[in-house]
Amino acid sequence: MKPAWSFALALAVSSVGQALADDLVSVYQQALSGDPKLKAAGLKLNIGTAQKEQSFGEFLPQVTATGNWSHNDQTVSGSGREVNTTYPGKRYYISVNQSLVDLAKFWNWRRAKETENVYIEEQIEAEKRADRRCGRALL
Repeated sequence: MKPAWSFALALAVSSVGQALADDLVSVYQQALSGDPKLKAAGLKLNIGTAQKEQSFGEFLPQVTATGNWSHNDQTVSGSGREVNTTYPGKRYYISVNQSLVDLAKFWNWRRAKETENVYIEEQIEAEKRADRRCGRALL
C-alpha cells in the first residue's frame, strides 16, 4: 500500500508543479507583452526600418506617365459656304529618370541604416532589461 500511496503523491505533486510552471511562463509572457518600454523600443525599430526602406526607394527609377485626348471641331463660314474641319488629337508621354550617382540619396540611406541599427540595439537592451525586471519579480 505504501508504494501506491507514494506514487499517487508523486503524481499529484508533479502535476501541480507542471501547472505552476505553465502559470509562471504565462505570467512572464504577459509581463513582457505589457512592458511599455519594450513596446516603445519595438515601435522605434519599426519606424527605423520604414525610414530605411523609404530612403532606399529614392534609388529606384522615377516613372511619369501622361495621356491626353482631345477633339476639336472648326467651322469656317465664308463666300457662301461653310467648311467643317475636325481635329482629333491623342498624345502619350512616358518618362523614366534614373540618377547614376546621387551622393545625397546615398548618405540619406546610410544615415537611415545606421539609425535602424541603433534602434535594433535599443530593442535588444530593452528586452534584456525587461527579462531582468520580470525575472526578479517572479523570484
